[in-house]
Formats: sequence, C-alpha cells, structure tokens
Amino acid sequence: MTHTVTIIGAGGIGSNLFCSLVPAIHRGDLLQQLREVVVRIHDSDRVSGENLAHQRFLPSDVGSHKVEAACAAMREFESNRLRVVPVPRDVREPSDIEPSDLVVVAVDSTVARRVVHKSTEIWLDLRCSGDGYIAIDHRVGGGTVESLTV
Repeated sequence: MTHTVTIIGAGGIGSNLFCSLVPAIHRGDLLQQLREVVVRIHDSDRVSGENLAHQRFLPSDVGSHKVEAACAAMREFESNRLRVVPVPRDVREPSDIEPSDLVVVAVDSTVARRVVHKSTEIWLDLRCSGDGYIAIDHRVGGGTVESLTV
C-alpha cells in the first residue's frame, strides 16, 4: 500500500519541511512499516535570489521551479519505496490535489488553505509570522479555522 504526504507550498516552511521530512522517512523504521511512501510538493513559483536567505535552495537553483529544485536535492534518498514528486502548479480547486493521507498547507494563499480545509479529510496548516508560528489541523472547529484564514 502506498502512503502519500502532500505539501502545498515550497517556500520558507514548505521547502524546509520537505527537505527535512524526506531524509527522515528514508532513514527511519517508518518506511519499513509503510512499504511505500510518496512525498508530493506543490508550488508554481521559481527560486529567486531573495529566497536563499530563508528557504532550502542553493544559488544554482535560482530560476528553477522551487518544487523541481527541492526534489532534485532529495533524489539521492529515493528508492523503490520512497518517491518525491514535484507538482509545479498552485492549488486553486479540489481537483488540484491528488488523494493523500496527509496534506500540509505551507503557503501564504488563502485560496489554497480554504481548498485544503474543505476538500481533504486529514490536513495540517502551518503558518509563521515574524517570530511566531501557528499550527492547526483538521480537528480544529470550522469557525476557528475560518477566523484564522483571512
């Protein structure tokens, strides 16, 4: 059985999460228990010089799609049991997200957040602002989620 994690956004949160998660899955006992894991990452943006200070990219990645650069950096961890999949487009409607066991929202798009909140069963929404952060998940009440998604 294949288990899929989808990360929406390859910026500050998404690129760092993706580039930490893939090696952790590769090295851990979890992969032995799950048989096959796919980690998918969505974003239509390209790497710019400004991204290098806080996102998981190299100067040689400038101009590349963020998701292509992130997946290229993780290719050595791939195997017949662990795959990384770049999706160089944004999430604007439910059909943009393939079925996943977990969808992580790591993007500053209210549209993408709302699509995920309404269209997937299990999601985690990660946000940061200045020195603070917030993490909410599918168990949080709809009114609270809506008030935080403006």
